[in-house]
Amino acid sequence: MNNEDSILSTIESYIPGRNRKKNIKVMMAWTLSLALHLGSLILIAYQGIHSQFGSLEFVDIETDNRVKVMMLELRRKPMPYPPGFFSPKSVASLEELKRRREEEEKKRKRQQEEEKNRKEQEEVARENQSEDAAGANAEEAKPEAPKPQFGRINIHPLKAHVSELYQAYSKGQLQLDLSRLKVTLGFKINEDGSIYDIRIIESSGYDFIDATGVNLLRELGEQRALAPLAQLSSMTLALDIGPTIASARVAGFARGEVGAITLAQQLNGMVLAAKITQANNPDTSLLLKSLEISQTGQRISASLTMPRTMAADLMRKAFGGGM
Repeated sequence: MNNEDSILSTIESYIPGRNRKKNIKVMMAWTLSLALHLGSLILIAYQGIHSQFGSLEFVDIETDNRVKVMMLELRRKPMPYPPGFFSPKSVASLEELKRRREEEEKKRKRQQEEEKNRKEQEEVARENQSEDAAGANAEEAKPEAPKPQFGRINIHPLKAHVSELYQAYSKGQLQLDLSRLKVTLGFKINEDGSIYDIRIIESSGYDFIDATGVNLLRELGEQRALAPLAQLSSMTLALDIGPTIASARVAGFARGEVGAITLAQQLNGMVLAAKITQANNPDTSLLLKSLEISQTGQRISASLTMPRTMAADLMRKAFGGGM
């Protein structure tokens, strides 16, 4: 058989209807090969992430809280709640809300002034560190320390803090104007994963919500699970509930743009791995689909954004019980 006959025979073998069994075997072989290569790529990516940070694990194990859960002082005056959340059983006084808003505005301005002074002090400290850098470079190089690893986050003690707030809100015992609610906290992470220097950058206008946010970060810090994020500075946690959208955003700054790009890629890889392992968990899958890791310059952020009604449904499932 010459070359021309061989080419024609090869083309003819892939014509529909001819050598059907052979074609099926070829297709199965290609499909199996593709699946194996894809699986290998995912495994290589996962191992690369694991070698950098270890595995970040989420569990829900009943245990005592290390940070005391605040007990809400019950109030009797009800107020109307905006659409997008369920209707509570009572409504609160608008005059009382106005008075409290004015007090919180004064408190917020005072905190902003304190934050400004703190940043000025940090800038002076950074300048002093730069001056000492030359002497540090002259020291003998030390062996590279082991890279920090992600740990296990137990959400059970975290839920206890949110549950107290949620139950009070659902029963109309918490005076909140949720037409717009925003709170921003600043914090730092130590190399051992503990969280410190927790502060309120933008108050929600409600002491109980601000304190709950601080306690959540304190509780999370007790678990020492986020050590790899110690490389980020000026970290913030912002919760923003609008008329139709609810969002939570964690942001920080890496030491350089290259480091920010690398960390963002690794975090995106972890999210991809989580989506695969949590595919059979509807609520977790929904949260992961709403999660976005982004990087601009030295800034890295993780944003969880969803319709307000969807956020309310998830809260009901987590804390509402039979209500």
